[in-house]
Amino acid sequence: MQISFVALLGALGAFLVVMPLLGAGSGWRLVSAVLFLAVIAASLRVVGRGGRDVLVPGAIGVVALSLEIVAEFGGSPSLSIASHAIFAAFLAFVIATLLRGILRVERVTGDAIAGGVCVYLLIGLLWAAVFTVLELVRPGSFLQGGAPIVHMVRGPYSELVYFSYVTVMTVGYGDIVAATPVARMLAVLAAVSGQLYLAVFVAGLVGMVAAQSRASRER
Repeated sequence: MQISFVALLGALGAFLVVMPLLGAGSGWRLVSAVLFLAVIAASLRVVGRGGRDVLVPGAIGVVALSLEIVAEFGGSPSLSIASHAIFAAFLAFVIATLLRGILRVERVTGDAIAGGVCVYLLIGLLWAAVFTVLELVRPGSFLQGGAPIVHMVRGPYSELVYFSYVTVMTVGYGDIVAATPVARMLAVLAAVSGQLYLAVFVAGLVGMVAAQSRASRER
């Protein structure tokens, strides 16, 4: 897989650093849209080898972003639900594509490691989108300080990105809680997926490094 993950890693890093600092005004919403667009564009860059490869996923990503912008300024919960559901599908496609490519590499390189980190970060965003859909469909599925996340000033997604990552990393501070059976089930699946990915990814890296070391000694 002769691609570079630098742009995607940078876009994801910018999103995770800047997103928590954004306010609730329309100007901040535009900044958020730009960050989303950067993640979508960088994702398409690493999964596509040609125009046709990125046409459908690119359209899906743009539709998700467009629906979210309209929902932000028009105040339509239905559009926001559709946006995050489509974005979750887009992220699932990107993650599956990247994993397939990373598992085929024959040597452990810095780029392969960066790709693995990108997949881990994308897993967090995927679960955040899933959690957001659930909260918008069933308000009160996630609570912060006893109040439903859906009523937070900045919207549920920004808060649930944080919840997603502390769940995937099994940190679990407890400031945001899954309050319904469905929410708890999804939180468990998120935690299991994060830990399984780390175990498999690290084990794979160790195995490839050992194989490379043996091959070097035999030459």
